This record gives sequence, C-alpha cells and structure tokens, in this order.
Amino acid sequence: AGVVCETSRLTMTASRRLEESGYFLNVRTTEPQVWPGGVKLAVDLVEKASVTKILFKGNKSVSAAKLLTAVKSYEGGRYDKGQIHLDKIAIEKYYQDKAFRDVKAEYAAETVASHRQNVGGKDLEVEDEVRIVFTIDEGSPVGVRAVHFRGNKAFTESQLRGAMGTKARRLFRAGDLKDED
Repeated sequence: AGVVCETSRLTMTASRRLEESGYFLNVRTTEPQVWPGGVKLAVDLVEKASVTKILFKGNKSVSAAKLLTAVKSYEGGRYDKGQIHLDKIAIEKYYQDKAFRDVKAEYAAETVASHRQNVGGKDLEVEDEVRIVFTIDEGSPVGVRAVHFRGNKAFTESQLRGAMGTKARRLFRAGDLKDED
C-alpha cells in the first residue's frame, strides 16, 4: 500500500508536468496498480496540433513579415486557441499604433491533418496540424486634411506647424491622436 501511495504522488507530479509542458490538451492517468516487478500505470494523452503555416489576408499596408513579429504564435509551434486570440488583439494594436483606428482582425484554424483517437471512451477526430489564417480589415488610416491656427501673435504658422510635427495630408504618427477622456 505504501508503494502505491508513493507512486500516486509521483504520478500526479508527472501528470502535472505533462500538462504544464504546453504540448497536450488532455492528460489522464489511471490509478497505479501493483504489478509483478513494479507498478502498472496508463497515461492517455491528446497532443496539441502543430501550426504548419500562419497566413494573413487583407493586409495591404503592413507586410506579413512585420505582422509575424507582432504575434507570439509561430510556424512549427503548438496550436493554442487562447494564444491565437491574443495574437488577434496584438495585430489590431499593431495597426492602431500605425493610425488604423478602425482595424478589425479575425482568425480561423484550418485543419491540415488529423486522426481518430479514443478520448475518455469516445472516438474523436483529433487535429495533428493546423494552418492559422488571420483576416484583416484595415479600415482607413486617420489623417489630417488641413491645419489652421487662430490667434497666433508671437509665432508664425510655419513655426507652429514645425512644433506640432503633423502636417496636412500626412498620417498621424503613433500616439499623435488620443481620445479625450
């Protein structure tokens, strides 16, 4: 009985380490059983799919290479739905920092390869490889049509424009346009 208790503790530790590795969706272990010459233990795993490709559609103003630097998911890495959602938010923030205030990004995971696996007594289709597609609606960048000054006595319009750093027909730089609270 002492061997089984110690084995149970070790099993729980090993199971927790497998879950924390980030490589598996599901880790289930059976109760350890004393077996001739040791202990019998079964571990059922459902491995996370790997990301074979990350694609961007609708990105006209920002290259795919630059967008890849904004996301944490990567080709060859493990597919994590939560991380893909955070990547969508990071893409929108990247565009907003470039003055595309109305940007909308969506994502889809397309199954490239899968297999049938018994999971918890059920025969399920399990993804092995996925392709992530981000679809981006950039919207329009915010720009300045004209800059007019009134009441300026000490400085010329040219001096004031130079101090502003924003000219007519030039897009706002990141941080130039802030909503008033």
